[in-house]
Amino acid sequence: MSGGGKGGSTTSTVEVPAWLENAARSNLAKADTLSRIGYTPYYGPDVAAMTPSQMAAIQGTNTAALSFGLPSMADPMAGMGQPLNYGGMPAYSSGGMYDQALAELQRRQPGQYAALRAPFIDPVTGAQPAAPFGFGGTGPGVLDMGAPVPSPVVPPVAREGGGGGSMSGGAGAGSSGGGIGGYTGLRDMFDGGGPGQSGSTFSGGPLSGILNTVGVSPAKPAPVSAPVSAPVSAASVAAAQNRAADIALANKAKGQAQKEAANRAAAANRVADQSLAGKAAVQAAKEVGKALQGNRAADKAIADKAKSQANKAAASKAKSEASQGKGGKSGPSGGGSKSGGGKSSGGSKSGGYGK
Repeated sequence: MSGGGKGGSTTSTVEVPAWLENAARSNLAKADTLSRIGYTPYYGPDVAAMTPSQMAAIQGTNTAALSFGLPSMADPMAGMGQPLNYGGMPAYSSGGMYDQALAELQRRQPGQYAALRAPFIDPVTGAQPAAPFGFGGTGPGVLDMGAPVPSPVVPPVAREGGGGGSMSGGAGAGSSGGGIGGYTGLRDMFDGGGPGQSGSTFSGGPLSGILNTVGVSPAKPAPVSAPVSAPVSAASVAAAQNRAADIALANKAKGQAQKEAANRAAAANRVADQSLAGKAAVQAAKEVGKALQGNRAADKAIADKAKSQANKAAASKAKSEASQGKGGKSGPSGGGSKSGGGKSSGGSKSGGYGK
């Protein structure tokens, strides 16, 4: 890619690494080979056929319906084709219907059938498709699937442009350098114009006709433009600074509001705690008063009981002392009588002596 001007011209060279170009060529060759195989239909079993027990059950149901006068069929399996045997398992396959549809298309629209089959190998002989879709005959690729397509090792291709800015291969226009089909590199395959050239349409490749028909355009490098910086005015700078200052003030106000809310919540909690403490103190004082009243009542009851017991004890003692005082006075009187008797006896005794 080059450009001219008063200051001269500049040339830039784009080189694709050899390992990447070789891998890309190998992958493209394999893809081209595999794309010629075409559609591979499935001829295996799709739906299992009825087993003998199932057919007997259907026949029994049909016979029972017939005995009750209900609609029935002479052969419940009528309309079912003969199943095929797949390893001892009876089943139905759609492969035959596919072949019938394909044969019918060939009979009705032979030209379209031929166009549809042209890009692919012959499914019976394996012959390669004719140009422009293949090499024709039995060339390399499809029939020899075991052997990989060799990847030629070539040096990287440097692309240079000048004058009107057109792009061409390093070997020049019309060159048919090494590679697949004469293409000099991966880029050369997608820039149109054929091997070693660039153009507005594809040419020379096995898929060129199809790509041109469906409207695919060759790849062109997009010009790289330098980023354009928009001028910044003083008003824009001032507006941005104002927005930043507004955001800072809003954040500060938000922080102050949150702090004040936290302080108010803490003050409310302290008031609530004090109120609860006051209520608890009043309740405790009431409980203490009740306990003191109970204690005084108990003390009074105990004192009254002790006083009653003391009174009873004093009364009993006084009564006992009174009883003991009356018994002492009666004793001396008896003694006097005894004494008197003695005297009388003595006197009598004395009188006896007088005689």
